[in-house]
Amino acid sequence: MVTQSALLANVPTGLFVAGRWRPASDEATFPVQDPATGRILHRVASATPTDGLDALTAAADAQPAPHRSRRRPARVGGHRTP
Repeated sequence: MVTQSALLANVPTGLFVAGRWRPASDEATFPVQDPATGRILHRVASATPTDGLDALTAAADAQPAPHRSRRRPARVGGHRTP
């Protein structure tokens, strides 16, 4: 039987972006707690807006060519602009 410690030792703690695990761009992490005990089980990467944009770009780049050529609408204040 696998122990909790052994299992947690193999859990990725970074961000999966563009096919690889990486830390947050500012190296920040946050604790993951066991809800039953409040015990901190692990610390994982805390994504920044830059990390989110990197993930979005990687996802768009991974799409077939017709999808990549479409212009993404700009957003200003949460509203689409022409």
